[in-house]
Amino acid sequence: MNDGTPRGAGHGPEGAPRGAGHAAPSAGRADLALLLASSYATAASNSLVFASRSELQDRHGYGDAALGLIAGTGFAVGLVVQLRLAPLADRGHGRRLVQAGLALASIG
Repeated sequence: MNDGTPRGAGHGPEGAPRGAGHAAPSAGRADLALLLASSYATAASNSLVFASRSELQDRHGYGDAALGLIAGTGFAVGLVVQLRLAPLADRGHGRRLVQAGLALASIG
């Protein structure tokens, strides 16, 4: 299909107008920032038990087994959820998954 416009003028390699079907660059950066912040928050929250283990034992009297159960449960739940939700992210629902996760995390 030739409309008389030179191939390189405002069109991508397949002849479609440039930017067709693609988000603006600033939207991609906002998505990346949201993803990175979510990844950081998840890693930090999962590591919190390990970092504060001695304080939890001294101040609240938790034993080694109880702290291991708390940390292990958090790890196991995170692993199962990631394995179950990864196919949805692969199908293009990553942004919605991150938004839903942040909403659930904010309510507790």
